Amino acid sequence: MLFQCTKKLLDKLNIDTLSKEEFDDIYSWHANLIEIKNKLVVVFVNDMTKYSVILLNLKSIDFKNIEELFFQALRKTLNQECIKESIIEDYIKGTSNIHFSKTKDRKHISTMNEVVRFVEGMYSSRIENSMFQIPLSMKINRALFKKDGKYIQPNLELYKYFKEKYGEDIYEADRYRLKITLDTGEGVVTRIVDIPINASFYNLHKVIMESFGWDDDHLHEFYYKKIRDPELIISNDRVVFREEYDDKVKNELETYLIDVIKSGDRFEYLYDFGDDWLHEIEVLDIIKGYNKNYPVCNIAEGWITDEVDIKLINSNLKDYYW
Repeated sequence: MLFQCTKKLLDKLNIDTLSKEEFDDIYSWHANLIEIKNKLVVVFVNDMTKYSVILLNLKSIDFKNIEELFFQALRKTLNQECIKESIIEDYIKGTSNIHFSKTKDRKHISTMNEVVRFVEGMYSSRIENSMFQIPLSMKINRALFKKDGKYIQPNLELYKYFKEKYGEDIYEADRYRLKITLDTGEGVVTRIVDIPINASFYNLHKVIMESFGWDDDHLHEFYYKKIRDPELIISNDRVVFREEYDDKVKNELETYLIDVIKSGDRFEYLYDFGDDWLHEIEVLDIIKGYNKNYPVCNIAEGWITDEVDIKLINSNLKDYYW
């Protein structure tokens, strides 16, 4: 593995012996150190795929262990991509010797700087506590970047590489089958969706937005198990956190379905604090062997607007899951 670092990062790492060894682009990453609101951030960008890994909230002592932190972040991010564990470990095993060098050329620096601008633009107080910035990395890896005169998405470039090396079957994840219902007062809207079990509650929020046709312009909360007597509140923003429930509130970006819900569970999702659209969610089943890394809507009955188009719902779920 080769980390091609900016001078600022090399100085922080206290590295003065640089490697002259060449590596395949898939094992070469450009890396930069930036500061956002007094927080140290390291951005890694793969030379071949433009795939990014983000570390935030680094302390000076963390730079002594930057290699291991990178691999932890990479594992967590690829796990969220539902890449098979064997593929993740095979890639990492091929990178046991870590080398450091200077940045390669303007083309790679330009891409890295573009990722930095995404990080700066997407930063918010909602993500500041976590070192491993999985949701932020996933969003950036679905943006468009220019490569060899055309625009590519880093996540799709990574899938392409893995499929060429390991075959088409690169995903591994069980799935929840959820029944989501909303009583509008004029009828009941129902969606039955499959979602990977390692998804976060933020991902489930996006599934509800896309499958019900909401615009995602209001606050929301999940309640486990009941809205009036919750065991746990999972929220999208600290401003929503009510003082009397502080010990029950978790951030949806860092709370995963697999850690909270089980087959047969029922919980609730409230959208728009005012109109109070309360969605009932039931875990119908946990299905083994999911061969996709995005949700699928199986049944869509009723609509909050004029009509339901399940093909459009599934297209949006695939493209805008993050």
